[in-house]
Amino acid sequence: MKVIEIIDRFPKISETFILREILAMQRKSVNIEVFAFEKYDEGVIHHEVNDVRKITYFPKTIFFDEVYAHFYWFFKQPSSYLKTARFALNPHNGISSLFFHNMYDAIIIYNQKPDHIHAHWLKSSDFAMLIYLLTGISYTFTTHRAEIYDVSPKNYKIKSKLAKKHITVTEYNRNYIIHHFGVDEEDITVVHSSLDFTKNYPIADSKGKNTIISVARLDKVKNLDVLIRACSILKKKKIDFTCLIVGDGPERVNLDRLIKELNLAHEVQLLGYKTQDEVLELFNQAKLLVLASRSEGWPNVFTEAWVCKVPIIGPNVMGIPDILHDGEDGFLVEPDDIDTLVDKIEIMFTDEILRKKFIENGFRKAVELFNVDHETNKLLEIWKK
Repeated sequence: MKVIEIIDRFPKISETFILREILAMQRKSVNIEVFAFEKYDEGVIHHEVNDVRKITYFPKTIFFDEVYAHFYWFFKQPSSYLKTARFALNPHNGISSLFFHNMYDAIIIYNQKPDHIHAHWLKSSDFAMLIYLLTGISYTFTTHRAEIYDVSPKNYKIKSKLAKKHITVTEYNRNYIIHHFGVDEEDITVVHSSLDFTKNYPIADSKGKNTIISVARLDKVKNLDVLIRACSILKKKKIDFTCLIVGDGPERVNLDRLIKELNLAHEVQLLGYKTQDEVLELFNQAKLLVLASRSEGWPNVFTEAWVCKVPIIGPNVMGIPDILHDGEDGFLVEPDDIDTLVDKIEIMFTDEILRKKFIENGFRKAVELFNVDHETNKLLEIWKK
């Protein structure tokens, strides 16, 4: 089976879940090729990207390329072209820009002769729908968080109806999409972002070390200022600790300034982007993982922490409580409740019995729900229908 996987930007350091999906499909002998609109250079790259067999970036086109492409499709498949044009010119269908500017890219995909197309993120899924309208090549697409909650797509209902299946990564996302975008229940299903259990994950050895780790893009929605302010309270309580924040983004300058204002330069470190292997190595010295976000789908770093036997404190937002159960396999804290966050961190530093409970329950849940071979089998079954 030949599958084209279309992605907005690749490779992206934070999108290990997409990389795992591709590599798992390769192990299942799927002839999968990656096509991306943009090569994303963050200065750090997961070495597993080198194991992706084929990556193609759509070329920069000029006006005459697109004129040629429209003539190509008009004479190649006039009926489909005209139907696609009528569909694209309806602003509610969301593909007018792609119709005018990416028809040449559609030729590139068509010439690959794929059996199926799978897409991640908004632009890529719109493009997959455009190719389907032109050629009849089936498609599926996965939505995560940003393209559900940060933007309001007008075309989810029709795009889901035309697809073999609309995929999302949590049951909370699925219910939200059904109720807010009018997508029919039978058109959308859940396939979790997951871990590769053929890999050896380091087990945390944090005896006596009060090391907090947080892995998040340095963005306002991640609420990292709340974690830093909690660290200030911990310091005032004379608690010895270190907080390592992995990631980069637009809030770096502000967070760095806050760390200096609160005199936390010794306790809190902004480490920038790290590869997956480097993050896992940091887990090896972590006492707990903390995320204080105001908005989250399901953070893949939670699953990684569970597998590395690092307990979690997460935000009580959106779909997280559906999977992380407060007091059973972690703590949930309201996003801006600094005092409660401090209390929960202190408990994780001192209560070894509760830590052990969280570690055992979290590890079990990770194995049961987030195995990439199991989850990609679900996806492959959909592709083959």
